[in-house]
Amino acid sequence: MAGAGHLPPLQEDEDAARWTALIYVTDSRSELLTERNIHNAPPRPKKIPSEQRRITHALALSLSLVTLTPSLQSFQAKKRMVSLARLLLLVAVVAAAAARCAVSATPPGHPKGLRVHLTHVDAHGNYSRLQLLQRAARRSHHRMSRLVARATGVHVASSSKAVASSGGGDLQVPVHAGNGEFLMDLAIGTPSLSYSAIVDTGSDLVWTQCKPCNECFKQSTPVFDPSSSSTYAAVPCSSTLCSDLPTSSCTTSASRCGYTYTYGDASSTQGVLATETFTLAKSKLPGVAFGCGDTNEGDGFTQGAGLVGLGRGPLSLVSQLGLDKFSYCLTSLDDGMGKSPLHLGSVAEISSSAATSPVQSTPLVKNPSQPSFYYVTLTGLTVGSQHITLPTSAFAIQDDGTGGVIVDSGTSITYLEVQGYRALKKAFVAQMSLPVVDGSEIGLDLCFQAPSKGVDQVQVPKLVLHFDGGADLDLPAENYMILDSASGALCMTVMASRGLSIIGNFQQQNFQFVYDVAGDTLSSESESCRAHGSVAPRIADSRGATTRDANSNQFAFAKPAPPFNGHVPHESSTRHPALTAAMELLVLLLFLSLPVLPARCVVVPAAAVRLDLARADANLTGHELIRRAVQRSLARPVVAAAAVRPGAAGRVGAAAASEAPLAPGGGEYLVKLGIGTPQHFFSAAVDTATDLVWLQCQPCISCFRQLDPVFNPRLSSSFAVVPCRSDTCGQLDEHRHDDDACEYTYKYSGNSVTKGTLAIDKLAVGTNVFHGVVFGCSDSSAGGPPAQASGLVGLGRGPLSLVSQLSVLRFMYCLPPPMSSTPGKLVLGAAVDAVRNVSDRVSITMSSSTRYPSYYYLNLDGLAVGDQTPRMFTTATAASSSSSPPPPATPGGASGGGGNANAYGMIVDVASTISFLEASLYDELADDLEEEIRLPRATASRRLGLDLCFILPEGVGMDRVYVPSVSLSFDGRWLELERDRLFVEDGRMMCLMVGRTHGVSILGNFQQQNMHVLYNLRRGKITFAKASCESLQ
Repeated sequence: MAGAGHLPPLQEDEDAARWTALIYVTDSRSELLTERNIHNAPPRPKKIPSEQRRITHALALSLSLVTLTPSLQSFQAKKRMVSLARLLLLVAVVAAAAARCAVSATPPGHPKGLRVHLTHVDAHGNYSRLQLLQRAARRSHHRMSRLVARATGVHVASSSKAVASSGGGDLQVPVHAGNGEFLMDLAIGTPSLSYSAIVDTGSDLVWTQCKPCNECFKQSTPVFDPSSSSTYAAVPCSSTLCSDLPTSSCTTSASRCGYTYTYGDASSTQGVLATETFTLAKSKLPGVAFGCGDTNEGDGFTQGAGLVGLGRGPLSLVSQLGLDKFSYCLTSLDDGMGKSPLHLGSVAEISSSAATSPVQSTPLVKNPSQPSFYYVTLTGLTVGSQHITLPTSAFAIQDDGTGGVIVDSGTSITYLEVQGYRALKKAFVAQMSLPVVDGSEIGLDLCFQAPSKGVDQVQVPKLVLHFDGGADLDLPAENYMILDSASGALCMTVMASRGLSIIGNFQQQNFQFVYDVAGDTLSSESESCRAHGSVAPRIADSRGATTRDANSNQFAFAKPAPPFNGHVPHESSTRHPALTAAMELLVLLLFLSLPVLPARCVVVPAAAVRLDLARADANLTGHELIRRAVQRSLARPVVAAAAVRPGAAGRVGAAAASEAPLAPGGGEYLVKLGIGTPQHFFSAAVDTATDLVWLQCQPCISCFRQLDPVFNPRLSSSFAVVPCRSDTCGQLDEHRHDDDACEYTYKYSGNSVTKGTLAIDKLAVGTNVFHGVVFGCSDSSAGGPPAQASGLVGLGRGPLSLVSQLSVLRFMYCLPPPMSSTPGKLVLGAAVDAVRNVSDRVSITMSSSTRYPSYYYLNLDGLAVGDQTPRMFTTATAASSSSSPPPPATPGGASGGGGNANAYGMIVDVASTISFLEASLYDELADDLEEEIRLPRATASRRLGLDLCFILPEGVGMDRVYVPSVSLSFDGRWLELERDRLFVEDGRMMCLMVGRTHGVSILGNFQQQNMHVLYNLRRGKITFAKASCESLQ
C-alpha cells in the first residue's frame, strides 16, 4: 500500500487524468480483492490515450502485486513478487510501444465464429473431367513455380511479377503465391457490395478491384467504388498497417499507403491500402484492412474480383480478425457444384458425427524466412509395401529458408522435392502391372494405360506420407490417382519440385482440416464434405479393398504432443499457492487488458537502382574502338532478321538444339553484377533486344575466354537448378518433359551459341540484392559477348529478362559519346524522373509484335534530311520497298496503340552501335544526304566497314563542314539526330553511322548518345530527352 504514494503522476501534454484503475487480483477462489484510485492528477480528459492507458494498466497491476507482498510469509517470496511487478511494468511499456494497428483480437461486434462456403473456380464452366484436370494442373504448375520462387528468396520480407529487393523503389515488389482453386462470397462497404474472391492459404493480403480503375481485368460483379461507401478509409503511411506490407510507396507519413503485389506470371495488383467493413455470412466485420486495387492484371484472378489471404502473415483475414483457428472441408474435383464449407473461429471444430476416423494432429512449423506459409514436417514415404527412407534434409527447411513442406489450398496437385519424388515414382512403377504412358497432354508426369474393361478392379499401391512424431497420412487411391476416361490414362496427381514441397488440395479432398493458429497444430480427419456429391470412379488399392464411397475415407495423423503445463524449473521447488494463482492471472489480465495502439510505421523511401555502364573496348583508341563496335554491329541486323523469320521465334530447349533460332546477343556496354552466396562478381553485356540473363559456369565444357573467374555454382549456397517441368522452364519455347534440369540453347549468329542449365540464385545489382533470379548457367559457349564480359543481361520484354523478373515498370540509360572515358548510367526503378524537366524531348508509343514480343518496336513512318520535304511512307511504298520487308509493328498492339500499317518496325537497341535502315529507306537517306552535304563521296571505309562516307577538305575537321540533321518520324513524333549522332570522323573522311539491311531496322546506341532514353513499360512509351551524359552524377 505504501508503494502507491510514490508513484509519479501520469502526464499527457498539459492534460493529465485522475484515473481509476480497477485492479482485479484473485486467489484460487477467483474473488475480487481490491479497487484502487491513482491520485496526483488533474481531472480526467474525455478519452484516455491508448499508450497512457496501457501504462496505467501496467502500473495498476504492478501495484496490486505490491499490495500482496505483506501477506507473503517469506522474504524470498516478497522479493520475487516485487521483481514480477517490475517485469510486468516493463513488458507493458514495451507492448505499448510495439502494439499493432490492426483489427483487435476480439473486435466489438465481430462474431466468435463464421460459416461460409467455397465454390470451385471451374464449378460453372461445364468442363469435362479431363478439362477440369488439365486446367487444375496448369494452374498448379504456375502456382508451384511462384511458391518455389518465393520460398527460394524471391521475396524476403513477406513475399516476379517481381523479385524482392533489399533496396527500395519499384524493385521492392515481392512475389506472392497468387490465384487459387476455390472462391468465397463476401461483401464490402456501406452499403455493401457483394462479390466473389479467391481463397488462398498461401497469401496474406485481402484485396479487390476498385474504381477508378486504371487497368483492371473483367469481373462478373460491379467494381467496388470507395466513394460510395460511408465506412471506407485510406490507411496513412504513419500506420503500422502500412509497415505490415512487404513493400509500400510513401512520400510522407500523412500520405496514403500504396501497395504493389505481384504473382510471378505477370499477374499483379496495385493500389491503396484501406480499411472497410466486410460482410461474411451476414456478419459485419468493421475495420478490416484490404488492398483497394486500381491497377490489376493477369488471368489468375478472372474467376473472382480479388483475393482473400488466409496465411499466417499480419494482413491476412485470419490474423486481422484475431482468429485462433479456421477449418475447411474440400469437395472432390468431380463435385464441381458442391459447396466446400469454410469455418472461421470457434465453429472450426471437427464434426464427430460426420467423421469416419479419429481426430489426429501434427505440429505446424514456422519458417522465419517465409512466415505466411503453413509448414509441416514430412519424414518419409511408403509405397505399397516398400518404405522409402530419405535423408532428413530432403524435406527439411534449410538455413536459408528454402525447402520444407507446406499445406496449400490453392494448389491442386501435390509436389514433392525431386529426390523424394524420384524415389516415389520408381517404387510406384515397380509395383504397378500397367504400362506407363505419356501424360503430358493432361499435364501430369506419371500415367499408366488403364485396361479397356475399366479400373474397378485395378490394384494400385497404397501411398502413405509419414510426418514428424510418427504421423501417417494414409491416402485413399482416388486422392492420388485420377482416370481420364477419354484416353484411358490413369495418372498420379503428384509431381516433382525443386526445393519446396506442397501438399495440394487434391490430396485434401473429403477431409476436414483444422488450422489451430494459436496452438500451431494442423488437425484432420476423413469425412464426407458433401454427403450426396458425385464421386470418382472406384479404384482398388493394393490392400485388396475397393476404394471408399463418400463415407469410407481413412486418414491418420499423429496425436498432438502434450501441451506445455506452464511449469518452468525454478531454483526452489516450493511454490506459494496464492502467489502462483496471482502471477498466472495477472499475466493473463495484463495482456488481455492492453488495447490496440495505432503506432507510427517506418517506411523506406522509394529509391532506384543505379548502375554504371562501361563501354566494351574502353581501353582502346578511338578509331579502333569504333571499328570493333561497327564490326560487331554489322552482324546484328542479320541476326535480328533471322530471328524474326517465320518459324524461328523464341528460345528452345536442348531437345531441339538443332533448330535453335538466332537471337540478338553481343553487346556494347558492360555492367558489373554479383551472383551467388558468397557473391561472385562478373561483368555482363547489356542487351535490350534479348531476354535471358546468363553467364559461363563451371564445369565449363567449351567456353570463350573471359577476364573474370568462371562462376562455380557448387560454391553458392543459394544456387538451385530449375526443373524441366517447372513453369519457369516452360517460358522457354521448347523443353524436355522429364525430371531432369531445364536445359537451354541460345544461338546468336554464325557459330555463336550458349548452352547450359536454367537456374536461380541471388543477384546483386548495384547495392541491391535480389533473390531467386532466373539465369542461364552456361557450360558451353562460343562467340557471344565481348571478351571483357562473362555473360549477358537481357533487358527485353520477355518473361526471363531482368526487367521482367524484377517487375521494373520504368528503366533509363544515358550513354556518353563512344570515345568518352565516362561510363554510361543505367537506372532501374522509380527514380527516373530526369526527363520531366527537359524541354527538348519526345515521347513515342511503343508497338508490340505478338510473334516477336521481346523487341522494343517503334513505328517508323517517315524521315527528313535538313530542310527537305519529309518523306512519309504510304502503304504503296511500304509494301513495295523490299522483296522482303521488315515486320511492321502490330497495329493497336498490346502497348496501348500506335500501330501503323504503313510503318516499318524499328527496334530500339542498346547493343548495336550503328543504326540500320531497310535497304530502300537507306538509299533514300543516302541520296538526300549526298544532295545536302555537297562533298565528294568516298569509297566505303574498309577500316570502319561503313558504306556512306564523304571526303573532308584538307585540314578541315567534320565540325567545320555543313552536316544536316536527320529526323525520324515515329507515328508522327519526330526525333531529330544532329551531326554528332550521325557521323564519325576517320582521317580525311566522315562516315555515316547507319548501315543498310534487308531485314529489321535498328536504332543503335550511337544515335542514342547524350540522351536520357526512358522506357516506360507501364505506359508503353519510350522517351528521348537530350542530356549531357558525361556530366551526370
